[in-house]
Amino acid sequence: MSDIWSDWLEKRRFGGDQSYKQMALEHVKSIALKIIDRAEISESNVVLDIGAGDGLLGLTALERLGRKGKLILSDFSEHALAIPKQIFEGSRIKDNRVSFLIDNAENLSISSNSIDRVLMRAVLLYIDKKQDVFNEIYRILKPGGIAVLLDPINQRNLEFGENLFRGYPLDVEPLLTVKTLLLQISKELYNYIPKSFCDYTEHDLAHFCIQSGFKDLRLEYYLSYNNQSRYTSSKAFFDIATNPLSPTLSEIMKKILTPEDFELTKSILEEVIQKPAIRASSEALFVLRKHEVS
Repeated sequence: MSDIWSDWLEKRRFGGDQSYKQMALEHVKSIALKIIDRAEISESNVVLDIGAGDGLLGLTALERLGRKGKLILSDFSEHALAIPKQIFEGSRIKDNRVSFLIDNAENLSISSNSIDRVLMRAVLLYIDKKQDVFNEIYRILKPGGIAVLLDPINQRNLEFGENLFRGYPLDVEPLLTVKTLLLQISKELYNYIPKSFCDYTEHDLAHFCIQSGFKDLRLEYYLSYNNQSRYTSSKAFFDIATNPLSPTLSEIMKKILTPEDFELTKSILEEVIQKPAIRASSEALFVLRKHEVS
């Protein structure tokens, strides 16, 4: 059994390209370590991974916990949460420190003041009521507890991507030849981007933190803008779904282009993607500490 979330986590985010999968997972692991380092996890902590997905973040944090520590992997998708469950069941590892919770980030079924550390990566962009998430994190944290959250700032990323098609300029050849078609494709892809993906900046998130009660907040803003190779193959370029709610580029092209226009556009893009492309990435990492009761 699967749903759009588990299907994306296991298949569609990699486009069936094993080289791209390895590269992507190494990148995600480096982000996970950055989050965990900021969390200052001690051996006896109770750690909650919200929106755990494939469990990579939480299971990496497990390496920092001792025998008395606890890890809760939480996700609203039962099928997504089955992925880390299978890691334990498949390897027949019995670890009483780990539990699984099907839950919503906006309304957690967790007792107040019961969690030492909260970890969360790329979850807020899928949620409309972001303030509710921060309110819940503040509620469940113990006094002195720390939450570390990292999310893309897609509003900035869209600004950097203006007049580009996946990092390649539209106003020069060979893309200029099919610019009209590429604009149609971009427009159609944009229709699959939920409002929640782009309705906030890092300043909005900081405001949500403060409104929820946090008085100890650190924001680390990461902006990467460079010209480099982005794709390991044309299969990765055409067949990766950028998020669980989005079709692949190939699926969109087949939907809106004639067979002739599809072949023309595909052949030109296959030529272009051999070259480096502009890659822009904007992310905000928040380290939040709940004050001790005085």
